[in-house]
Amino acid sequence: MKTLLLIVGAYLLASVPYGYLLYYWRYREDIRTKGSGNIGGTNVLREGGFLLGLGTTLLDILKAFLPVLLAVHLLGRGTIGPFWVWGAAVCGHMFSVFLKGKGGKGVASFVGGALALDFPRTLMGIGLFFLVLLPTRFVSLASLTASLALTFLMLHAYGLAAWPAILWTGLVFWKHRENIRRLKAGTERRLFDKKGE
Repeated sequence: MKTLLLIVGAYLLASVPYGYLLYYWRYREDIRTKGSGNIGGTNVLREGGFLLGLGTTLLDILKAFLPVLLAVHLLGRGTIGPFWVWGAAVCGHMFSVFLKGKGGKGVASFVGGALALDFPRTLMGIGLFFLVLLPTRFVSLASLTASLALTFLMLHAYGLAAWPAILWTGLVFWKHRENIRRLKAGTERRLFDKKGE
């Protein structure tokens, strides 16, 4: 029962669409009608500026970090429960109840939950993100690479308890399917480019 309540709470908390709310607060417009139409930090940064994009990213990280940290405290680090709570937060961001089942691509919430589960290993994943991002400026490629690496790190550290991480990484890849197609086609938008995504 405790795990179920944590899962439901994580989903609802992570469903709060901060990118949508911050952009609407600043511009009185729907971020879903701008740029890529995504509510995540990258699109908010491109369309609303650095500070708005940074704020969105930090809040999207925090809304997953907090419930997963609580789950780790109540259920124990290295047990399977917090990994399900992590997934609930990722799904809340991707399939927000407040946006009729739509949402972002889940990367910031994926990272937020991972930070609560294992801070040092997640820092390694974040480092890899920037190692890919800086030379390529492809946020999507850096995100996919880091999420995959984080899954392997979690599996190596926690064994079978971490197997749900495979599901959450799969969802991240599925949400990025259009980005993957564009990467293959050479049409993916680089960070700070003015048009496309």
